[in-house]
Amino acid sequence: MFFGLYALLIACTRPADLPGGDSESGSDDDSTLDSEETTLPTCADWAAALGDSSLPSPQAPYDQHRANFLSGGGGLAEFSGTYLAAWFPDTYADQPQRTVVVDLHGTGELPESDWGLWREHRASRGIGFLGPEYFTGDPPEFLDSAALFPLVEEAIDVVDSECDLGTPNLVLLGYSRGSAMTLPVIYQDRQAGARFTRAILNSGAYHPAFDEDYDELIRSLDEEGDEDAFLGTEMFLYCGELDDSHGFPMCDEMEAARIWLNGLGADVGPVWHDTDGLHGDLPRDEDAAAAALNFATAPL
Repeated sequence: MFFGLYALLIACTRPADLPGGDSESGSDDDSTLDSEETTLPTCADWAAALGDSSLPSPQAPYDQHRANFLSGGGGLAEFSGTYLAAWFPDTYADQPQRTVVVDLHGTGELPESDWGLWREHRASRGIGFLGPEYFTGDPPEFLDSAALFPLVEEAIDVVDSECDLGTPNLVLLGYSRGSAMTLPVIYQDRQAGARFTRAILNSGAYHPAFDEDYDELIRSLDEEGDEDAFLGTEMFLYCGELDDSHGFPMCDEMEAARIWLNGLGADVGPVWHDTDGLHGDLPRDEDAAAAALNFATAPL
């Protein structure tokens, strides 16, 4: 009787205690290995460790923009024949709702050029920054929206594969040319599943009343009049009332864009008019910048 109970005890405990069984400890080892294999660095650490890769140094004054970006904890990652600028504050990972602003720069600038103006605004809110370079090729030229959208998607995927990005609230922000390009990019994003939650347009928008040579996708949307093209997409529009860089008042362009976008299903509130603002002055106006980033980080 004693021997039978002893044998039963051995049989019941063997898988966990003896070699050759499907033990719980073996399962724990597997899970530990899986955990170790999927552990990624914080995005702040990853970006800071990137440095400037092997990219050639830009000409002045953009060389200083890059130097400031790198010394401030940003890094540059090469991909698909171009590169992206990435920067995350140390507090990014601690945010209950993580937010990343994907920035489309203006004509004649670098992805890291806008970062300095926005740095303190974003750092105080724990907002991450990604900026893909879309002036590329040999000779270099700006990508059209059909090529830019997959580049933006890939840039996000690159970062997600390299650091603990989480599941952030993704906001698309553009300045000047980049501001106008947010529209076809956001439209394509909606067709692909809507990764971006909101868009911020700083001094620029494609609109048929003001642009004879505008993006082909926007042209087709205007001709088709699709009332659901931007359905439910929230947008924040800014203009400086002293900005006539396009040959006419920028605020007229942005107001026309607001009406046009709302007619295509977007959710665009009043355009922010900066009475003393010049072209792209959104981050220089403390109140406007705060309103834009409060918009960006509002609960989903």
